[in-house]
Amino acid sequence: MYYNYNDYMNLSKTDKILLLKDVRGQYRTKSLFYEFRLPDYPYLFTLKDYDLTIDSDSSSDNSSGSSVVPSLRQIYIDLNDPTEAMIATQIFPVWEHWDSMTRLVWFKDLVQTWREELEIKVRADALLQLRLQSQTSTSAAQFLAKGSWKDTKGRPTKAEKERQLKRETLISNEVDELYNILYN
Repeated sequence: MYYNYNDYMNLSKTDKILLLKDVRGQYRTKSLFYEFRLPDYPYLFTLKDYDLTIDSDSSSDNSSGSSVVPSLRQIYIDLNDPTEAMIATQIFPVWEHWDSMTRLVWFKDLVQTWREELEIKVRADALLQLRLQSQTSTSAAQFLAKGSWKDTKGRPTKAEKERQLKRETLISNEVDELYNILYN
């Protein structure tokens, strides 16, 4: 059964905590997601990269025709908070729950990908602001011209190389997709 996200966000912290715990008083993890839904617990999110629209037959209580199950990834990115304090206190009402989620084997890689995507978004936003400031600020213009925003520390580790390769692959795939959209 689906629990409406907007209704969830209007709950008090105490009510959110009660909704996010199972009958043993443990914080729920997989059952919070549409992909791992259980009949006795309401799910709140999808693990897809986009919000999921489901028919009213699948959402039980909702008679309006269809429901939108929000993507936790999209919420995470939209919050634009690299500290993760907002997701841990607004979405998961206590840090302990979010922290335990990020340590789960099945969730760890997902959240790491989200973190990398958010880091790129934050850097892109900052560079955009610098580009705007470079119209009137010579130090901002110099910073951009020298490429000082690029990482220039020593030799990259194996993990950094793998992350960079993933990023480049994602960017390449996105460029290919845009090219296909434009020219096919």
